[in-house]
Amino acid sequence: MSRRRSSMATFDLQPDEPETVDDAAEPEDVPPGAGERLVAAVRRVRPRTWGIVAGAVAGAVVLTVGGTAAGNALAERHRLDLLVAAPGGVRDAAAAVADEGWSAGTDSGVLAVLAGGVVVAQDGTDAVGLDAATGDEAWREPLGEQVECGPGPVDPVEWTMPLDEVVCLSGDLTDRAVSVIAADGTVVGTRGLGDVSGLTVAPAAGGTVLVVEPDGPLPEARGFADEDAALRALETLDGPGLRVRVEDALSGHVRATVDVPFDPAATDQCLLWMNDRIELDFAGYGLRSSPGLVELGRCGAHLVWTPPGAGETAPVVGAPGNGEAALRSVDGGVAVPQDDGRSRLTALDGPDVVLPGVLLDPAATDGSAGPRLVLTADGLTALDPADLGGDPLWVRPRQGGPVPEEEPGLLDDGSEVLVRTAGTVLLQQPDGVLVGLDAGTGAERWSVAEPVPGWQDDRWLQGALTDGREALLTVAGDDDGYTLVRLDLATGRVLQEDSRAERLGERPAALGGVLLLRTTEGDGASYVSEDGITVHRDPGSLRGTGRA
Repeated sequence: MSRRRSSMATFDLQPDEPETVDDAAEPEDVPPGAGERLVAAVRRVRPRTWGIVAGAVAGAVVLTVGGTAAGNALAERHRLDLLVAAPGGVRDAAAAVADEGWSAGTDSGVLAVLAGGVVVAQDGTDAVGLDAATGDEAWREPLGEQVECGPGPVDPVEWTMPLDEVVCLSGDLTDRAVSVIAADGTVVGTRGLGDVSGLTVAPAAGGTVLVVEPDGPLPEARGFADEDAALRALETLDGPGLRVRVEDALSGHVRATVDVPFDPAATDQCLLWMNDRIELDFAGYGLRSSPGLVELGRCGAHLVWTPPGAGETAPVVGAPGNGEAALRSVDGGVAVPQDDGRSRLTALDGPDVVLPGVLLDPAATDGSAGPRLVLTADGLTALDPADLGGDPLWVRPRQGGPVPEEEPGLLDDGSEVLVRTAGTVLLQQPDGVLVGLDAGTGAERWSVAEPVPGWQDDRWLQGALTDGREALLTVAGDDDGYTLVRLDLATGRVLQEDSRAERLGERPAALGGVLLLRTTEGDGASYVSEDGITVHRDPGSLRGTGRA
């Protein structure tokens, strides 16, 4: 048989000197039939040739198995890379429960997440940078009294938005100062703010501070003996709006300003109930300044904004629907509740989109792409993220039937999406039952009415994380303890319960695949030290587990 030179090895199963075979003859030990010639040819192959062939085949098998193993390892590495970068992603749920990990005494939870896996906490009058993987103290900066650092993460996705620097306020309100500290602990600079008694100043993203002040004089305090009189007063209420500005923390340069006019329809935060007396409250309001969102709510004024340093978008002025808070979504954009019960997505690459219901953002994902999950009048609805206005991918009908069109306030029934992975959506229904849904079809795979004893009676869910195959649930109770529960996402089987006699100070989180828990002794208070400065103490521990 002729051979061509080639870079590939070739094998010839015919003998070097082929014999002439008589098709009509029957060899003594060769059975007759259609395979005669093949059998005869195979028998004439020399043993040495068979050895070469056997070695080549074995080598091919080894290469195939080795290639498959390498491919599987690469796929697993890719899965883990996505997981540890995802909101609520822990590297290994079992390890996160079993691992003793690290613990550091602090007077706060995580105040900011910085580049390089550093988290910032308060320890007395100091700001402290801790390595989230090891708990090692990366840096410490003495700041003085009334320390306030940030901006800190609020929504799960903001744990994946590390900052290059943390902004810290300190000092009495009559002589406040701001410091900017880089991720490596270098103090970039400090600026005196002076007397801020009439203002609200908060750390903000991008090395800035958020400054809020009324745009006119505040009305005199008014009290009411009964609720009817207070509600009648709201019908004709007028007052000042707010001016919100973002300043460079060190130079004071104003980067952006938003005027929020007084809205007589936004009166849900105007009344303050104090024992047997009701007061009109213009002084108190809620302010969120986090890495990806600013939200401000006060009597007659409400603002949702992604300011400079967080991808600035147009501010949304006006009270949110049903008094709900805005949300920075794991899939991008900011969800703002509307009066009709639906969510409006803003801060997107394209134009705003009004969803057909309430956005149920997952508390944790495995980093894989998935549908936008919206609670509509018909039920839990999966929308194609590339075509939010198109036909739903699937709909899980509502318990009790569709919501009447004239009652949009009933759209949000308290359902929560705890985990969304490539294969499973973990849903908590209004009745507390946990349901595992096929992420692609919405079909119910399993349900668990009581994952732990006392569920929905004296135990409640405080957080949910995932390693992609399991959900790691944190369940709190009236006994000041908490339980870590591992739940198999494929079957709904409870794999482990680990109860601990400590009080959780805030919702558990994940950073770089590590489970972060803040426990507290529960007796936080401010006091004046011997040298005359006011210090807030909330003794407790910040802990990290599941590094491996």
